[in-house]
Amino acid sequence: MSELDTKVIMKMSTATISKNILNYEKETGCIVPRRGTVHDMGSSVSHKRIICYKYFANKHSHQRIAQETTHSVQEVEKYLSDYKRVKYCLLKGIDEELISFVLRMSEKLVKEYIEIVHELGDVELEKELENDLVDYKITLEGQEGVLDDSDLGDL
Repeated sequence: MSELDTKVIMKMSTATISKNILNYEKETGCIVPRRGTVHDMGSSVSHKRIICYKYFANKHSHQRIAQETTHSVQEVEKYLSDYKRVKYCLLKGIDEELISFVLRMSEKLVKEYIEIVHELGDVELEKELENDLVDYKITLEGQEGVLDDSDLGDL
């Protein structure tokens, strides 16, 4: 059912319905399936935020998060990987615009991840990132276009 349908049935404004849904999602961590949340767009509670919180704050497994958020494990891993890549760039002192360019993400998406990074402030992740990125570099070794830290110094 759309928010418009709910508006007609409940005789409430669309703004009130949206506000109530957002509050419910924030309080419960459950995603109400509607256009903005299904396609992860607009100002609705972001899948990436919920997934990052479930993983880094609540220490849930990828499988559990996938089930709770009705995503595939691959989608969960993509959100977490993007979060880690943005956080790594921040730790290296790279600004938002350059992060966007280097990671091939929109500036808006980078800003969303940066907000999540600041909200979570996960110190343990900083240690894991160095190991993960070393592994990542090893798997990409020999592929053209892969940046390493020495490439970033020239930018």
